[in-house]
Amino acid sequence: MPIRNVFGRPVNTSADSATLTGFTGTGFSDVGTGLRDAAPANLGTAVGTADNTWIALGSGSGTFSRGDAAITQEQSGIAPGQGIQSASVAEANVDFTGTAEARGNNSSGTFFEVLLQVTQPGTATFQFAFDPILSVALSGGVLPGSLAQAILTASLTITDNATGATVVSWAPNGTGSVGGSIGGTVALGDDPYSLNKTLSQFLPGSQIIDDPLGIFRMTTGVLPVGTYNVTAEQSSRVSLVSNIAQVPEPATLALLGLGMAGMGFVSRRRKQT
Repeated sequence: MPIRNVFGRPVNTSADSATLTGFTGTGFSDVGTGLRDAAPANLGTAVGTADNTWIALGSGSGTFSRGDAAITQEQSGIAPGQGIQSASVAEANVDFTGTAEARGNNSSGTFFEVLLQVTQPGTATFQFAFDPILSVALSGGVLPGSLAQAILTASLTITDNATGATVVSWAPNGTGSVGGSIGGTVALGDDPYSLNKTLSQFLPGSQIIDDPLGIFRMTTGVLPVGTYNVTAEQSSRVSLVSNIAQVPEPATLALLGLGMAGMGFVSRRRKQT
């Protein structure tokens, strides 16, 4: 199946925000191609840090709310190590009766986009690696309505450039299922775990998902002659909403995740016989 790939530029978004009782809310965003790094949102007594760094101040550090998000490496090719990396963090500490909220969001809406021209019916195989970490935590003393949450999403979509119809749709979830009018197949072990999941903490305690480096691979059904648009998308979002009454000791409400997520795609050709 002869094909011609035309790679587009990544379209990346980084945004973060912070709100705190008694302070004016703040938020920053940076949208466009290339590396994105929104300035940290910072309220209260927390000392600001340079972009791409984070200090977990913890209990006894005063009342603050802060969020940070950055895409630290963009897709630069299809070889190992050339994928996208992003980090999102939100943290808050409340020493008195009040509320705080922090968010950090990263999105690579089309971290690469390929115009796939098929001149002979055949299949195409796509392969990528992912290494995600999600971690959430709430301290003791939080009231109902508090939430620490980390969300990861990833998908690959192929559409017919002439009609706009979706012919292949894959959101890896550990089951190997592929949608779309043409669809595709995933061999056993080629969809090792879900890349679309939410980690939520409503009560005091913590959770972490630290998946190993995973290799994901999918082969499309037979693609007829034509031109197709291949779009890969990923996003990582963390948020913290904390409500707290006066407590004897300072209470820390912290969400530290998504630590680092890397994603790189490889398109491989397979001739239909």
